[in-house]
Amino acid sequence: MIDFLTNYGSSPISVTDLIISMIVAVFLGLYISAIYNFTHRGITYDKSYVITLTLIAPLIAFIITLIGNNIALSLGLVGSLSIIRFRTVIKEARDLIFLLWGIGVGLGAGTENWFVSCASTFIISIFVLSLHGLRIGTQRSQNLVIVVTGDDRKICEECTSVLADVGFEYRFRSLNASGGNWKVVYEVKSAATTDENLSAFSDRLREHNNVKTISVLSPNTTLPI
Repeated sequence: MIDFLTNYGSSPISVTDLIISMIVAVFLGLYISAIYNFTHRGITYDKSYVITLTLIAPLIAFIITLIGNNIALSLGLVGSLSIIRFRTVIKEARDLIFLLWGIGVGLGAGTENWFVSCASTFIISIFVLSLHGLRIGTQRSQNLVIVVTGDDRKICEECTSVLADVGFEYRFRSLNASGGNWKVVYEVKSAATTDENLSAFSDRLREHNNVKTISVLSPNTTLPI
C-alpha cells in the first residue's frame, strides 16, 4: 500500500489515443450544446454557458488522460481546483444536468471508453428530447398576479365580482392605500386562463370609473424541458 501511494511515476501517453479522445470529446460536446439550444425554453439563455458545454468535455478528457494512474498529478489537480475556487452560480437546475453530462462525457473519453460515451450520450439525448416533446413538467394551469389601481376602495369589490364572473380561481393578496390611490393585488390560477379570458376581465373592469390601471404579471420565469 505504501509503495502504491509513493509511486509518482507516469505511464507513457499514446498520442493516437489522446487525439481520438479529444476528437470524440469535442464532437460530443458540440452535440450536447446543440441539444441544450434546441430544448432551451427559459429566459436566462447565456452564450458563454453554451461555449462552456462545448469545451468542458475535451478539457476533462485532456486532464484525465494526463493524470492516468498518477496519484501525484491527481492530488495536484485537487489542490489547483481548491485554489481556483469556481464561483459561477448555476441559475437553473436543468443547466446543472447538462454540465454534469459534459463532465461525464469528458471522463469517458479521457479513459478511452469511447463507445460508452457515444452510446450514453445518444440515449440521454433521446430522454431529453422526449421530455421536451411530451412537455413533461409543464403546468396544466397558469399562475398570474393581477394588480389593479384606482381612486376608491370599491375597486376591491369590483375586482372580486369580475373575477368570479369570468371564472378565475383567485386569492386576495393585499390592499394598499397611498394618498388617494388604492392598489389591490390578486393571485389568479386557472386551467382555462387564455388571452380571451384576460381580455374579457380587463374590458369588464375598465367599465368601472374607479379603475385606473390593470397589470397582469406572470411569476414564472423559466420553463421545464
